[in-house]
Amino acid sequence: MLTADGAHVAFTDPHVEVLHTPAAGSLFRLPQAADEQWDLVVVHTLHPAQDYGWLTGQPAVLDTTYRLAESAGHHVL
Repeated sequence: MLTADGAHVAFTDPHVEVLHTPAAGSLFRLPQAADEQWDLVVVHTLHPAQDYGWLTGQPAVLDTTYRLAESAGHHVL
């Protein structure tokens, strides 16, 4: 639905290379998501041994895991 409204949608996950969706087609893993500035980052799964420090530089993070902490100037929705 987001892509249908013109949003740029991407994902990163060390265990998933491609997602096939009916609406957006195939989405390929973005290996360097930390190099981008996102309007919203949705955290669905936290994998051990991954560095999530890059999330502190994002304006909004929707943490569906409830495991990320808020920091100054960074709000976890």
